[in-house]
Amino acid sequence: MKNISLLLIMSLFASAIFAQTSEKRNLFLVESPTKSPTDQVRKAVVIGMSDYGEGRSLSNTLNDAEDMANVLTQLGFEVTLLKNNDLRNLETNLNNWYTRIEGNDMAVFYFAGHGLEVTGENYLIPIGVELNSQSDVKYSTLNVNQVLDNMNEKRVGMKLLILDACRDNPFKRSWGDRSESKQKGLAQMSPPRGTYIAFAASPGSTAQDGASYNLKNGVFTFFLKQEIIKAGISIDEIFNNVTGYVSNLTNEQQTPFKNSSLSKTFYFIPPSESPLVLLEKANAYNTNKQYNEAFPLYEQSANAGNADAQYRLGNYYYNGWGVKQDLIHAVEWYKRAADQGSDVAQNILAFCYESGYGVTKDNNHAIEWYKRAAEQGNINSQQSVVRLQKIMITEQLHQAATYYINKQYNDAFPLLKQNAEAGNADAEAQNNLGNCYYNGWGVTQDYTHAFEWYRRASEQGYAEAEYNIGVCYANGNGVSKDIKQATEWYKKSAGQGNISAQVALDRLPKTDRMSLMRQANDYYSNKQYEEAFSVYMQLAEAGNADAETQNKLGICYYNGYGTAQDFKQAVYRFGKAADQGNANAQTNLGICYQDGSGVTKDYKEAVNRYKKSAGKGEAKAQINLGVCYYNGWGIKLDYTKAVYWYKKAAEQGKATAQYNLGTCYEDGNGVIKDNTQAAYWYRKAADQGDADAKKALERIMN
Repeated sequence: MKNISLLLIMSLFASAIFAQTSEKRNLFLVESPTKSPTDQVRKAVVIGMSDYGEGRSLSNTLNDAEDMANVLTQLGFEVTLLKNNDLRNLETNLNNWYTRIEGNDMAVFYFAGHGLEVTGENYLIPIGVELNSQSDVKYSTLNVNQVLDNMNEKRVGMKLLILDACRDNPFKRSWGDRSESKQKGLAQMSPPRGTYIAFAASPGSTAQDGASYNLKNGVFTFFLKQEIIKAGISIDEIFNNVTGYVSNLTNEQQTPFKNSSLSKTFYFIPPSESPLVLLEKANAYNTNKQYNEAFPLYEQSANAGNADAQYRLGNYYYNGWGVKQDLIHAVEWYKRAADQGSDVAQNILAFCYESGYGVTKDNNHAIEWYKRAAEQGNINSQQSVVRLQKIMITEQLHQAATYYINKQYNDAFPLLKQNAEAGNADAEAQNNLGNCYYNGWGVTQDYTHAFEWYRRASEQGYAEAEYNIGVCYANGNGVSKDIKQATEWYKKSAGQGNISAQVALDRLPKTDRMSLMRQANDYYSNKQYEEAFSVYMQLAEAGNADAETQNKLGICYYNGYGTAQDFKQAVYRFGKAADQGNANAQTNLGICYQDGSGVTKDYKEAVNRYKKSAGKGEAKAQINLGVCYYNGWGIKLDYTKAVYWYKKAAEQGKATAQYNLGTCYEDGNGVIKDNTQAAYWYRKAADQGDADAKKALERIMN
């Protein structure tokens, strides 16, 4: 049999520090194998280092070494166990071990302790050293490359390195800033012929301490000692499994890594029989419900790559047959079988995604796997695709309606559009999509598209859509203006009880109110204030002025736009609009009370008005309310509440609020003083051209 050597280097770290008695230092112990799964001559050296001194000691490493020594004896290894060796004893004991492994089939080198990388080479740290600079490393630690060289000299054919000495350099504070060490984890190594290298963490990354997960071992060894003794699992499968378990437990904060130059598959415990024979035996046990006997056979066959066994092993974990129920493991085995094309595995994997069993609920992944199985003729999956698609459509339409009701139009629009274009939307959804296009909610305003979706909804007899078509005809939006057509559509809608359509029918003979409002707003937007003011007044005098029209009149009077400046008239119009719930008018009324424009100056009343509109998201009111809290105007001074309202407005992109928020962070008023945050908000405001913010940013950056 080809010679095999296994070099296993491991360091698992802990934050706790404990003193090591002198009796435990430099311990040397040889343990004989307890089992012999092969006829190979196997030897291992297992090293555990913990007593590095205050602030550097490791709590799990001796447990790791002792557990791995025990596991390796079960795999037919004569194990040399070394604990807390200084450099002199470590080198002496290793030299003796090198002599013992000459010509062996396998040799395992396992190290649990601190390690570091310097100028691209990896070093293992014994106890009792002080590394005051990186130049000390070469002469005070064990070079991993030298370990490989010594094993090669002894004609050990296959070398396996598993490096878990992956921790921040514990001596880095002594080295200063000139060190060339990366100071985190180990460097990648290229394996010479017949070598397998595995890291407990990716090169340049660090390993996790098991204590954080209530483990007596480091995370890597906890899983390694369980996987390595499983029969019929190749070395690649062992470390693939360990990688998956470690990554999942640590939320991908630690991901083991391996590199190999092996030319043949290696087993610690070779499969006793072919995967197919194992499967047939397991099936026989399963038929008789002898689950405890079937489980290990399914496991061996599954680990050897048999897709049917993988699917059935998933069922055992799913149902708790012959093993403790574990839905996460069930999904893992279903996934392996599904990846090999098993349609039954794909079907149940889809069900797990749909139900959230052993995996995060995800209907999109469920549909994907149902479709794969359906393409292979799986009837259950074909039916499930249709069923789940209907469920997803219903859920999407419900979610779109919720977004729409809550005025989250950016979220509602794509869902409405997707389902409407696919022919899945009901009349209400089509009408809502039309409203989005008509008003520019979540999409660029487009009257033509709005009219089209209103038309489709009206074909289903939806009264609101019929009314909206009437509005389009009355105003010439998306179609040519046609009062006759508008009247017909209003009548259809009103006939179904739509109040808005009934009101529109009453108003049509008197005045085209909406057309006048749009005309006035166009004048106002183009700063044709005299024309705008004239039309706004026409609407107001006819009793057709809505809240926004009253508010615009107030602005005209306040600023003298198109009319003589008149603060009292401004207050009157703002009050009319505010009474109708117009938030902007409430803010404008607050400004009048704050400045004493048209009314007696009254900060308390100003604050009252600002609160009403700020709560509705009106940014100008939020800024002014923040100013009142900041200065104690009309309300008790409260920097914290000032910051709260500034932030509300700042998040709406208001430069004044961003600047004010920056001053709070710079001065530490209402928040912890933080120049980084101050600079962040000053920059936001400066990017919008705020001159004060630009000056403040220059000041704080210098």
